[in-house]
Amino acid sequence: MPDNSNGHIGIFLQAGSTIAVTDTYIQGGVIGIQNTNQQCNFKNIYFKNCRTAYASNGGFTALLQKVTFDTCGFGIDISGGNAGNVVLLDSTSTNSGATIKFRESSPVGNRNNQVVIQNLKHDTTNPIAINQDNAAKLAAASVIDTWVWGNAVPGQFQSGTSYVTPRPAALLASDGTFFTKDAPTYANYDLDQFINVKSVPGFPVNGDGSTDDFASLNAILQQAAQNCKIA
Repeated sequence: MPDNSNGHIGIFLQAGSTIAVTDTYIQGGVIGIQNTNQQCNFKNIYFKNCRTAYASNGGFTALLQKVTFDTCGFGIDISGGNAGNVVLLDSTSTNSGATIKFRESSPVGNRNNQVVIQNLKHDTTNPIAINQDNAAKLAAASVIDTWVWGNAVPGQFQSGTSYVTPRPAALLASDGTFFTKDAPTYANYDLDQFINVKSVPGFPVNGDGSTDDFASLNAILQQAAQNCKIA
């Protein structure tokens, strides 16, 4: 998309419950990803030259994991509407404006906007978190361990509290981030290694939304596992 766009949106997710958006490179546009889904995991997303990388004005909870904001005006903007909660995990902001802009909630007011930042690398003097009035709530720092605006635990609202979060070595990759695994593409498998579950002799699968296919499907999956097939 054009780097100085006034209207282009890379990915627009409207309502629903998208499970995940992963392994995506988005360049340019006024917004890289516009989201109103109820809950979603955005993993390994690289935003380059977006005016706003990720924006949301609806939904419940979004996890942005291992994302990079590279030369973006804003990283995340959840300051409008009812964007819910955002967790930013194991991510990087480089040569960009404020990492997150949120609508400031309080212990007695509307608590819909809540933010968790954990393990963020940041390389400018721009504030990391600002509220809807552009007031800085988390100043620039090269690394943020953990920062919370919202309920850290039920009934204990935090108005911008920093923590040190233990990270068990068994859960970490070599770079210190939480281990993740790419979704399989099956590109290296031959066609004869796949099984069509609707055409296995002796195990009818209707897939009509009313017939109970439980027994057949389980038998097919067990047979596939025994024969190293993909069903």
